[in-house]
Amino acid sequence: MARPDDLCHAPHVIELPFLTIAPDDNAVLELRAAWHWKIGAGWTPLLVTTFGDVFLRHSGPILWLNTGTGEVTQVAGSAEELETMLGVEASFEGWLMPGLVERLRAEGRLLQPGRYYSYTIFPVFKQGKYEPNNIITLPIRENFGWSGSLHKQIQSIPDGGTVQMMVKPRLM
Repeated sequence: MARPDDLCHAPHVIELPFLTIAPDDNAVLELRAAWHWKIGAGWTPLLVTTFGDVFLRHSGPILWLNTGTGEVTQVAGSAEELETMLGVEASFEGWLMPGLVERLRAEGRLLQPGRYYSYTIFPVFKQGKYEPNNIITLPIRENFGWSGSLHKQIQSIPDGGTVQMMVKPRLM
């Protein structure tokens, strides 16, 4: 398991094997389109976790987009400060969830290229847990789109409100 002292110090790139993924250009385009309503334009992704959460630079400060809860939080003033924050155990554990990744990998649930861990029930919902039985793997591009659409649709529902989900079959 990668530890904070294993950080790569290349400019603007942070690598944490097994805890981060590198989305392709199409996935980043989908992320930009699906989440524009929340984070606007003009940002650069710095790091994407295996759960599809994104650390991004937006006009200076570093923001964390939690695609599971739909929250955006300023976490650092620079990429260097983000590296320092990742060295703090509470931040490292909370953002990258190495314990959960380790459990999934121990079960043989390894990520294939272009895929990442997602949720059967997103953590924004009361029933959505950060537990292996709530974790699936999906193509990252597809899930960036799905998570952005979901959070946009529920943004005005108050905490504790009721949501009824209807999944429509795709027409081929």
